[in-house]
Amino acid sequence: MKKPENHTLKVEVAEYNITFGEAQMFTIKIADAVAESIFKSAQEIDPELKREDFYESFVKDNKLEFASSPKVAEVVAHIPKTPENVMRIHDALRDEVNRRKQAKEKKRESSKLPITVRQHTFQEVRNLGQAITDGATLQNWMDIPGETALRHKIDGQPIETKLSALTAIDWWDGPATYDKLREELQKLTPEGVLLFQFALESVLLHDHATLGLDDLIKEIGWTPRSRNERDEMRWQIYYWLCLFTNFTSHGTRPGIYNDPITNEKGKIITSSSYFAITDKERLEGHMTPLSVTITASKWIAAHKNDNAVLQHFGNLRKLSGLPTGQPRGEYALCIGLTAFQKWREEATRCETKKDYDKNIETVLYKPFSRFDLLMFRPSKFPIMDILNSDRPKRAQTYWEEAISELKERKVIGHYKAQNDKNLPRKGWQNAWLHEKNIEIRPTGDERRAAVELSNAARKKRKRFRPAQTTKKI
Repeated sequence: MKKPENHTLKVEVAEYNITFGEAQMFTIKIADAVAESIFKSAQEIDPELKREDFYESFVKDNKLEFASSPKVAEVVAHIPKTPENVMRIHDALRDEVNRRKQAKEKKRESSKLPITVRQHTFQEVRNLGQAITDGATLQNWMDIPGETALRHKIDGQPIETKLSALTAIDWWDGPATYDKLREELQKLTPEGVLLFQFALESVLLHDHATLGLDDLIKEIGWTPRSRNERDEMRWQIYYWLCLFTNFTSHGTRPGIYNDPITNEKGKIITSSSYFAITDKERLEGHMTPLSVTITASKWIAAHKNDNAVLQHFGNLRKLSGLPTGQPRGEYALCIGLTAFQKWREEATRCETKKDYDKNIETVLYKPFSRFDLLMFRPSKFPIMDILNSDRPKRAQTYWEEAISELKERKVIGHYKAQNDKNLPRKGWQNAWLHEKNIEIRPTGDERRAAVELSNAARKKRKRFRPAQTTKKI
């Protein structure tokens, strides 16, 4: 649209010592440029501002007002509307535009999922992951008397996971009850563990992390086939993130750690959540958000740079996009998550060995059982249901397909199942699942990280080993 003619903003150009006629002409040219620049800045702040309204309320008769745009008027409300302040108005609008661009860029940066997504293996998150996958069967979950909450307790573990009805109660279908909490737990699947890990990694990298729900759908291996299906998946992701804000961990972690604030040594007593949803972006007329902004809890924020407290291992990008709707995909996800966890925990207790054929150093892990490697349980294709069915051989097929998938993704570097050929023809299920005959070792960066952990632990043991003394005769 062409701008209205005969409306020129008059700006004094006192610094130019030229004749009146030339000065008048020069002033008019400067005024057109300034007016156009002010309009463009104002329109970036309020896209609904029309050109004719701007010239009518701001330029005509030097009114210098934004009558049709309260958003823009608010930005320059502190500046007197006189001709000598035109450039102040211009600069204030341009500063506001730049500020918004920087904020938008910062939000865009925080919404990008990192190339490397660490799996956090510290005890609180480890137990929370088990609590999520135990939700399908409600194993280890129990009521907390006198409080509408459930707790997940693993024998021999000092850290418990608690689920209560806090932030999500406003949009649940009914009042918070024990049955309602159990119902929500039973909807969780192993993809929930992966989703939680992605969310936790994001808040550890950014103070305020913005997560695009479509990005998360892709990362956890879901494939929408229609617009309605995509909306349902967005809602499910949002629902789970809200549910995760109600998980808290409680207990005293074994060991001595440095306090990040006082630098004093002591035990870590945990009674905290992990993150909170602070903002969401949705299309007008839609209930399901397109993205959510999450913020780390105080406990997570206090230890975010302390790898001794918030331990991690592996790159979850290697597990992104697994076809979790199929048995091989769900089993690969559960085995991969468990393998990263076990490799981190056991590395400090294992010795290293030089592989001269490949010219690499590797960690000699003790053999695991298949049950050990399914610490995070499959929920859509439960292993026990398959083994107890009339077609138990499917479990072996799903397992081998999952191992092949993890080898292709460079998660597993070495895998060997010993004595599988010696299984009985009948009643083999229990031995196949529980016998500790699986040699499984990492590759790539995970192998190098495991070697470093093992060597560091060995040096530490030598340092604190009491000196041997010879007894005099």
